[in-house]
Amino acid sequence: MAKLTVVATTPDLANVAKEVGGDLVDVTALAKGYQDPHFVDPKPSFIMILQGADLLILNGMELEAGWLPPLIERARNGKIMYGAEGYLDASEGITPLEVPQGNRSELRAQGDVHPAGNPHYMLDPEDARIVAGEICSRFVRLSPEHAADFKANLSKFTARLNDRITEWKSKMEPFRGIKMVTYHRLYPYFANRFGLQSVAEIEPKPGISLSPSHVSYLIRFIPESGAKILVMAPYYSERVPRLLEKKTGIKVLVLPTMPGGVKGTDDYISMTDYVINTIAEALTTQKDKGK
Repeated sequence: MAKLTVVATTPDLANVAKEVGGDLVDVTALAKGYQDPHFVDPKPSFIMILQGADLLILNGMELEAGWLPPLIERARNGKIMYGAEGYLDASEGITPLEVPQGNRSELRAQGDVHPAGNPHYMLDPEDARIVAGEICSRFVRLSPEHAADFKANLSKFTARLNDRITEWKSKMEPFRGIKMVTYHRLYPYFANRFGLQSVAEIEPKPGISLSPSHVSYLIRFIPESGAKILVMAPYYSERVPRLLEKKTGIKVLVLPTMPGGVKGTDDYISMTDYVINTIAEALTTQKDKGK
């Protein structure tokens, strides 16, 4: 059988798929690492890419709900329709965090809330390991003659990831319990894994525009909370975070959420390395200064 043609909605999923598939797959990511995956421009070229796909891997939990479904419909590729063997929702094996309560009309009042739970699970490397296993299982079903190769690639990737997870946990252990502010609710899985506490968001509600009153509240709240760092993705405006940094002394960290989000983060492991090292360096510097 020829190589499997794989399309992933995001670069993190694409990289994990490439690690597991190796030379037996061709992988394309629709979103770029510097884009907000909630709001990807559905380019006409994406339709052609999806038309040739043997497998579509999506993040799920409605992360791509605003742009992916029309593309799948227009591609008219039966292999990757919902329920087909070539449709893989990577969130299927994930235990979701922040699953909201209430019906959809009630949830709308809370902003851009995801009914299935927070979709940013790939920022927890333990969940990335689960996803790698799910991708391997699907590759095996689609190309059983290469099952041994896929499983060997999975073992190699998992071993590398396990080693780094041990290293990352050790590096973050001195900062367990440290409080942080985030721009959007991107980091519950990351914070849960590494023992950080997210105490506030710059967005008053997910996806809701900032108001002067909320900014004023944050200027008062941040010093009182003891939060040390303000973490944000590169696709958000730095205007308000930098104002808060100036007014409160909190350290702003612009961190990638997907490979390619900042220079030098071309794969999942190097991206997570960058995030861990940047946070650890910032907190160590603050500790040394006695803050």
